[in-house]
Amino acid sequence: MSYLAFDFTMEILVVRAKCMLDPKVLPAALRPLACEISFDDITAGGISIIEEKQPGTSGWVVTVTVSCKRPPRFYTEFESRNDLARKSRG
Repeated sequence: MSYLAFDFTMEILVVRAKCMLDPKVLPAALRPLACEISFDDITAGGISIIEEKQPGTSGWVVTVTVSCKRPPRFYTEFESRNDLARKSRG
């Protein structure tokens, strides 16, 4: 599940996105992301929302596309130093 929020005080669009892939096989750069997009960086007509019913379920898939003048400011959670050290040894 992903989240999208409009912060009208800071004038940013805040996104928390997750991939539908197994997180164990993803490199750190592709793990769930959080980003901020300034309202000023969103192009005119730059937000598109499409919803599709998932076949065989009562759920929906919502795809949000945001066209920007500049890239968003991305954030990701990195592994702890101890976990990285263990992986490099073994």
